[in-house]
Amino acid sequence: MLESNSSIGPLTHRPMSAGSRQSATRTDASIEESERLIHALHAQVDEWRGVEIARARKMLARGKDIEAVLEVFARGLSQKVLHGTMIELNSRDVERREQLSNAVSRFFLRGSDESGCDERLSISECLGQTSNLVADAATEMVEQ
Repeated sequence: MLESNSSIGPLTHRPMSAGSRQSATRTDASIEESERLIHALHAQVDEWRGVEIARARKMLARGKDIEAVLEVFARGLSQKVLHGTMIELNSRDVERREQLSNAVSRFFLRGSDESGCDERLSISECLGQTSNLVADAATEMVEQ
């Protein structure tokens, strides 16, 4: 393996040291683990989406209003996505709950302006609002 020697320039390379190779191997393993997790997340969401699409199709076949079907679809999917997180946020382990709260804020909320959440709301209330925003966005997409 070669490693860039930035002090000489970006096109000049030198052999990697044993320590660098170990670090690269750890990085490669970390990347592979991240890729496996990403694939697993996509597979899970695809499964949930399939379940909700089947449910929506049944509702449409029974003559349900498209707005009601979209609402049920969006809520069902967002609740499936948030369910595990909500369970963990209700954990009795305070340290774990605090760590998860920080992760949830970073992953899902991304700042109060984007999430529409008031900082006085609890995480659960804010996630509920986020679920409603997903349903509203799905309805708007269909109307366009």
